[in-house]
Amino acid sequence: MKLGLLSGVALFLPLILLAASSGNTAQKIDEKAKTLQEKMQTEKQIHGKLQDIANDIVNEEKDIEKIKDKIEELSRTINDSQEVVQQKSEYLDKLTKDTQALSSQKKGLEQKIIKIIAEDFSFYLVSDSDYLDNEDGILVDEVLQKMDTIMRKEFGKLAADYKQVNDQIYSQSQEIKTIHGEIQSSKSKKDELVALEKKRESSILALNTKKKVTKNS
Repeated sequence: MKLGLLSGVALFLPLILLAASSGNTAQKIDEKAKTLQEKMQTEKQIHGKLQDIANDIVNEEKDIEKIKDKIEELSRTINDSQEVVQQKSEYLDKLTKDTQALSSQKKGLEQKIIKIIAEDFSFYLVSDSDYLDNEDGILVDEVLQKMDTIMRKEFGKLAADYKQVNDQIYSQSQEIKTIHGEIQSSKSKKDELVALEKKRESSILALNTKKKVTKNS
């Protein structure tokens, strides 16, 4: 009977060992499968990040190209307007000096007009005085009338000159203001160009950094 029991154990022992071995193998397979899945998930995440970086690189390259085009366009505009701006600056200096001269002329005309008004008023006071009805009185009246006519003509001419000078000063002042604005606009374009060049440099630096990241990955 013992012999039969031993024979039975001997018969089932390989099966038991095989079952145990199969269990260990299945566990190892599960662990490897799990590890492989985690590795694939990690690689997928890395690939996704690299893809995002690659997309950023493409977009930034497009932006840099746009900045480059803008810089070239702005540079052409500045170069083309350089001579015009120089001419306007020279004309502005001349216009400013002419306007200052006109302002002095305007003050001179104002003083003459005030003087004529004062003299005209004095002559009216004299002409309203009581003169004796004699030749001297009549002669004085005639002289005053002639002087009054002359003064009125002179006053009219001065008033016309004053208006012309005043209008010219206003016109030139407006022109000076316009030229100042145009020159300032040209300076603003230069400032914009400098800002764009700095932006392009920083964008290229950031782009190169991202390219190194993708290359090392």
